[in-house]
Amino acid sequence: MQGRILYLKIENSSSGETLDFFSVYAKSNISRLQAENFLKKIDDEITENKLENVVLCGDFNFVTSTNDRNSNTFSQTDNDYRTFWDNFQIKNDLIDVFRYLYPKRRIYSYNHTDGKSKSRIDRLYVTSNLIAKFHMIKFENTNVSDHKIKKAFLANSVKMGRGTWIFNKSLLNDPNYTLLIKELIDSYTQGQNQPIPTFPNYRIAFEFLKMEIKSQSINFSINKAKKEKQLVKMTQKKLEILEAIPKDKLNRNTVLAIEGLKNKIEEQNHSKIIGHHIRSKIPHFEEGEGDISYFSKLEKRVGEENTIFSLEDDSGQIMEGTDKVSKLACSFMEKLYKSEPEDIVDQNCLLEKVDKN
Repeated sequence: MQGRILYLKIENSSSGETLDFFSVYAKSNISRLQAENFLKKIDDEITENKLENVVLCGDFNFVTSTNDRNSNTFSQTDNDYRTFWDNFQIKNDLIDVFRYLYPKRRIYSYNHTDGKSKSRIDRLYVTSNLIAKFHMIKFENTNVSDHKIKKAFLANSVKMGRGTWIFNKSLLNDPNYTLLIKELIDSYTQGQNQPIPTFPNYRIAFEFLKMEIKSQSINFSINKAKKEKQLVKMTQKKLEILEAIPKDKLNRNTVLAIEGLKNKIEEQNHSKIIGHHIRSKIPHFEEGEGDISYFSKLEKRVGEENTIFSLEDDSGQIMEGTDKVSKLACSFMEKLYKSEPEDIVDQNCLLEKVDKN
């Protein structure tokens, strides 16, 4: 492996964000065992250090799709690596940036010395939470190598706002919450299904009631989350203490207590998964599909994909950064909804042609 894998951690001094770069030069014409060991070396580094912002790039010397070879067929080296690559890619949540941006496009990064074979063996992969930041990839020829230079373009980071509030429907299963809202509704109707005198009509009363329900729901959820977080820590601490007892000193009650705590942690984890599922707006998912880490990353990825990193102004110039994007978006909306003078003559002409019957 020496000389074929380079690992580098980079930290942004301003934002504190870290990126874990892997530069690879995979060997061709190898056995499947060697291919497995090569990928395992990278996999172990990612898993043991719990790396999340991974950037994997370099000369892989194999392809994962026939679209990346002009021969439309896999080589023996391709097959040797592909046996292990799919599981490696899925496990570490890696996405091919070029294929994400250009699903069907064919561009080759390497021309073989025989003048016939072409392939895209030079690739860039990133974890799904980073993929939305990439908006372009270019290939450039160079005189110093038979491989093309690949340039990836990232949008400047933007500050994330609070976003849209989404009601957590699981609150409806909480009797404390339903009682709170019932009492709130009663306070608006005085228990007589009539609006209280403070409001002139039903519509205004209902608008104020909706705002109150939203405010009470947010506060209730915040307090509930704090209590659940404390409960999770306490449960994990109890489990650590009991599991530290030597096996030969465990009695039946202790074993049952350990099993009970494990079940409790499993219930707590399931509750977290439900929350991530609601916020990530996944249309369907089955019980047992993915863990907390998976849904947490998915929620973050959905948020990134819905983020506007850059906009094109009227002159065709790309504007990036929080301030410029915000100003351009506001300017567009102001123009879109700006009131304009009405042409009464044209309106009357149109209305006169309408059949009054």
